[in-house]
Amino acid sequence: MFNVSPFASLAEVNRMLSAWGCQATGYEIARGGVENSSFIVDTPAYQAKRVVLRIHRPDSPERVRLEVAALKHLADAGLPVPTPLPTANGDMVADCEGAPATLLAYVDGTSVDRCVPAPVCGRDVGELLARVDRALARLPAGKDALAHDITDLASARDRLASCRKIAGFPWQRVEDAIEDAARAVAAWPVLPRQVIHGDVSRGNLVHTGSGFAIIDFGDAGAAPRVADIAIALAQLAIVGGRLRPEIWSGLWSGWAAVADASEAERAAVLPLVKLRYAKLIVDHVWRELSGRHHPGHLALVALGIEGLHALASAPSTVLSLDGVPVRGAA
Repeated sequence: MFNVSPFASLAEVNRMLSAWGCQATGYEIARGGVENSSFIVDTPAYQAKRVVLRIHRPDSPERVRLEVAALKHLADAGLPVPTPLPTANGDMVADCEGAPATLLAYVDGTSVDRCVPAPVCGRDVGELLARVDRALARLPAGKDALAHDITDLASARDRLASCRKIAGFPWQRVEDAIEDAARAVAAWPVLPRQVIHGDVSRGNLVHTGSGFAIIDFGDAGAAPRVADIAIALAQLAIVGGRLRPEIWSGLWSGWAAVADASEAERAAVLPLVKLRYAKLIVDHVWRELSGRHHPGHLALVALGIEGLHALASAPSTVLSLDGVPVRGAA
């Protein structure tokens, strides 16, 4: 699956850092990272005292270039994201044994999956994501960038057909979610399209003490911008297998107010949330069946199953988002 072991020695980490002309005094392996390997590195003599070295999949150079471009664009706009650091030659991406490598300034704080921020923080996260999306809308050539896979219904259907042979999964509920999205897809071309973060989750939100920062833009891609808040709702609003109404409404109200969301975007939210859960199940079961084994796949499959169940159990009045004013609503 991957040609760089996450269990590297300090000497190997320093060899990987050589393109940036810095030396590590210590490092730790970053948690998470289903698709990439990341190291949190102490570099006391470097311009940033602590950095994150990311070793990406060898087949992902286009996505890595988009990730770095998005991060630089957002950092230049003063938004709380990791700043990408250039190599000694001024390049933003280096080669590490055939795999793209990037270096980012470390964002100090605690990831949300390790702390319990107040429920009202849902609105703060929604507002921050909307500010990020507004800035990403101005990313040059963003509408034509590599597509995010949230709207790739063709691959979802193909993978579902392969996965159905594995018993014990709610495949009918997954198929229903995909078909709900297929019925809604006709309206998606009229929605604002741009690069989105595409994976706002507890592990990708850092509580800095004074607010939040968003990290890990490895899934960035072009999609309807409302898909960003739909994915955040899917990842953040389910707690203990149940939908938390205050987080659901807070995220949406914060995002909708800053983004000036339209009625068409609100109508797209629920099908996209269901699709996110369905794709978490299908994509990660399919990867396991394809031999791309990773313990993180099982956690994402579990989230998808919990999410579809929670949506089916939630009151329709909560899911409708009718209590939040949007542009174009009566």
